[in-house]
Amino acid sequence: MTWFPLWWSTTPSIGIRGIYKQDSVYMRDVMESTPIVFNWTMYAIIHKRSPRGAPLVSEVIIQEIGGKHIATLQLPGLSLISAFVDGGRVTIFASDSEKSDLVVSLSSADLRNWSKPETVLRAAPDQQILNTSVTRGPAGFVMAYEVQEKGVVGFTPRFATSPDMRNWTPVGEPFDRTRYAACPTLRHIDGWYYMLYLTILDEDNAKKRFVTVAARSRDLKVWQHATKPAFEPTGGEGINNSDVDMVQALGVTTFLYADGDQQDRVALKRAVYIGSEGDFFRQFEYADKRL
Repeated sequence: MTWFPLWWSTTPSIGIRGIYKQDSVYMRDVMESTPIVFNWTMYAIIHKRSPRGAPLVSEVIIQEIGGKHIATLQLPGLSLISAFVDGGRVTIFASDSEKSDLVVSLSSADLRNWSKPETVLRAAPDQQILNTSVTRGPAGFVMAYEVQEKGVVGFTPRFATSPDMRNWTPVGEPFDRTRYAACPTLRHIDGWYYMLYLTILDEDNAKKRFVTVAARSRDLKVWQHATKPAFEPTGGEGINNSDVDMVQALGVTTFLYADGDQQDRVALKRAVYIGSEGDFFRQFEYADKRL
């Protein structure tokens, strides 16, 4: 049995790679957002930050996808959130918004009452940490964390492992030292690590656009890359399909992603793929060379 989202209020348009994008905007002026399934309900964990030049504000909006508001968290000094469900708790990860030198986490068993933010990972010298994504691995948990550091083209993911999501140990090398790779979303499925990441195509001409690509690895060291983008601007969208995150439920994978111009305009949008996350990743052909 498959499940087509009940929140879908407008006719979806078929996109590329079997992805149905909803034409309407879900929410404006928000960025990093994670869809989760918790206690048999699908929620959106949405990060809202102040526009450029405005007083610094950082809050997290929690709501049923297409439904009622649950809570709003004020997270001063934090940014670039992601969320992960493990058992009966939801954990939010966020980076320091001033120095970008650490990652904190806070958790909840009911989405309304949250623990105090706790530092779980500190940046290495001459390193900044930005976006994060956490998944279950073969032995504990694995985090992809986007960095900017000396000797590496900004930005690129690094990786860390943890037995408990509180004590993280960096492992391996940067994902790519020479080319832009941002906004990681990491999964571990059937012995493969799969990751979505943002890259730039046609960077030196008027067709420049930011697209999201899939990659896979057995060991977080040697990666193969999909030969076609997973998400790229279509229809009336801008030059950007970034910050893609996803969750699966009853045979359907739901995505939240950012459409915009990489400057001031940004809109959170939704899409679905009829199939599991594994089905979604397995549909791509992979090669050693990046797009």
